[in-house]
Amino acid sequence: MQIKRNYNEPFFREHLLRKRKRQMVWRRTLIFLLLIVISGALVITTQPGLVMQATYKVLGIEATATPLPSTLATQAQEYFYQGRLQQAADLLAEAAEMRPDNIDYLYEYGMILLDMDESEAAMAVADQISDVDSNDVRGYALRARSMVWLGQSAAAIPVARAGLQINPNFAPLYEVLSWAYTNTSDWQQGVDYGQLAVEADPGNVRAYWAYSNAMATVGETNEAMRLLNEAIAVHPYYLAPYFQLASLYLAVSRDQEAIDLYNRIIGLQPRNARAMLRLCQAYLKVGEFQRALGMCQDAVDNDPTDVRSQFQLAMLLYDDLDFRGALDAFEVCNDLDPTLLGCHYRMALSYYYVARDAVQVCQTNPSDPICETVYPTQGCQMAWDTLEDSLIMAQAQNSDQADIDNIRAGLDAIIRDPYCPGVSGNMPFVSTPTPELDVTPDAASSG
Repeated sequence: MQIKRNYNEPFFREHLLRKRKRQMVWRRTLIFLLLIVISGALVITTQPGLVMQATYKVLGIEATATPLPSTLATQAQEYFYQGRLQQAADLLAEAAEMRPDNIDYLYEYGMILLDMDESEAAMAVADQISDVDSNDVRGYALRARSMVWLGQSAAAIPVARAGLQINPNFAPLYEVLSWAYTNTSDWQQGVDYGQLAVEADPGNVRAYWAYSNAMATVGETNEAMRLLNEAIAVHPYYLAPYFQLASLYLAVSRDQEAIDLYNRIIGLQPRNARAMLRLCQAYLKVGEFQRALGMCQDAVDNDPTDVRSQFQLAMLLYDDLDFRGALDAFEVCNDLDPTLLGCHYRMALSYYYVARDAVQVCQTNPSDPICETVYPTQGCQMAWDTLEDSLIMAQAQNSDQADIDNIRAGLDAIIRDPYCPGVSGNMPFVSTPTPELDVTPDAASSG
């Protein structure tokens, strides 16, 4: 016989409600435990450093204080806005090493590497981004910008355009295309993309820099200056716009404003050798020779590995007839870049002038320290041999005829100089080459 329960009766209804209530409690407990497990897993995967610190604390282990990657990245951003690029790069490199899958850290690190002219390293970071996510637009932007900085502007254009297919509103791609099109003589595209970059991200100092470069290239100098001043206002410690603005000032003979700007850079970064070299050249342009000489010496002292500074200092000493000082600087310049003809043959001429001076000094003052060197007896031969090498180098490089003429004049002077006995059939003295007094910023690169 089957007994039917009437759940409308109080006894059965209360029993059912109690059963359902117990089931609800168990369900809530299980859901709560599941949420705890999920939350714990998320914390462990996203904040491993924090979990490790908490574990050490529970176990009573003294842990070494290690900043979290996010903390490092935040500090790096502060350093960037303070103009301390090397410190920012170091922190971002550390953050990226701790979280190699974090594209935020990788991208910012790569961009700062480009600001520091480390283009190949930035390209390697772009490869890392592609390995993490081949469709992340930041990888395209960093790769294209690295290519522009490496002199591959034409190849950078399709890379940047491919990035726009992924995200047509990513402003750094406009900036890259502005540089690339300007460098490939597509002036209007360079201007248009520069304008787009500024409009899309008016707080990005790099966008103003790219746009101003495009405007300056098409001859809109005043507009370029205005944009560069805006860039400086957006980021007062980002130095690239200062250098470009100062160059434009010099180009339109606003020399004192350029000098003031270079001094402002040195005020922000007292050991900026590049600004010192540019200030040296600006002083030279306005006829302040001694100031130029002092500033070039400061540039060399702050960065002895910069061949441009060594060459400029050597030329100033050479023009000041300080041939011993010039020889020292030319030798360093030649060691830094043995293919630089301007350093090589002027080093040879400096050997010659120092040798002539040594012979004369030692005739009247044998106790002079220079008499203990090789210059009185071997200096002329050193000059001759080096000039012959310079002539071979000049012909191989298809150098300017003026450089070849200077080298031949030096060889002719040595062979005719009575202070250079024993050098290949020495002939009576006729003349010596005159030191060159005109120094241009591009002299080192052009030989």
